[in-house]
Amino acid sequence: MGPLVILKQGRRMTAKQYLQTAKKYFLPFYRRMVRKYGRNVVLQEDNAPWHTAKIVQSHFDRQKVKRLRWPAQSPDLSPIENL
Repeated sequence: MGPLVILKQGRRMTAKQYLQTAKKYFLPFYRRMVRKYGRNVVLQEDNAPWHTAKIVQSHFDRQKVKRLRWPAQSPDLSPIENL
């Protein structure tokens, strides 16, 4: 669970926009969770192109964001799909 950000109508997500959104909303949240719960906090994303883009992955690596590897084509495993 993390911050929910809704795009303006007509906007499409891109790697650049996802990275900007992650910097503004997700990374502060992630850091708070790590301080509260320790280094076992992980980010779970699906394999959307903006999640797997090199600029996003390298930024998360530099920020030491722990990520859960996720199998391709597996929406049935994602808790968010039930919403």
